[in-house]
Amino acid sequence: MNDGCARKILDLRHVTPVDVPAVRFLIRCEEEGIELAGCPPYVREWILRERVEGADSEPRNGGLSNLEASSP
Repeated sequence: MNDGCARKILDLRHVTPVDVPAVRFLIRCEEEGIELAGCPPYVREWILRERVEGADSEPRNGGLSNLEASSP
C-alpha cells in the first residue's frame, strides 16, 4: 500500500470474521490515512472499543510506575 497513491481505500465489504490482530491492523491503517470502505458495523464497533481500551491501558506519568512517579 506504499505505492505513492494520493488516496488509499481498503474495501471491507466482503470481510470474514476478524480477530484482535486484524482489528489492530485496521486501526493502524486508519491512523496512516487509509479509508476503510464498506466496514461492517461490528468491525467498526470493535475498532472503537479497541481504541478506547488501548487509550485506557497506556502508561501514565510518561511510563513511570506510581511508585517511581511519587519518589523525590
